[in-house]
Amino acid sequence: MTYTRKFVLLSAAFAFMFFGFVAQAQVQPQSPQKKMQNQEKQQISDPTLQQFAGALKVVQAMNEDIQKEMGKMVTEAGMEVERYQEIALASQNPDAEG
Repeated sequence: MTYTRKFVLLSAAFAFMFFGFVAQAQVQPQSPQKKMQNQEKQQISDPTLQQFAGALKVVQAMNEDIQKEMGKMVTEAGMEVERYQEIALASQNPDAEG
């Protein structure tokens, strides 16, 4: 895989992860009553919870590896990672200062 293609793929992966977390953070908080109703509906078995925990560990490890690789590629391209993140965020939010 060429350097450029790898960089584009890793940038896309980072953008999906980063902006997915931002989108989750922007979700409106639920009222306590609504939260209680949702918790009552969601019965999660122990095996399912264990599967989720195992999958989460794998995903977090992959995320960490991808972010390290992206940081290395951004640096190799001659840019500071922090500045790259500022520009990426600004490209998604035209009102942000960068």
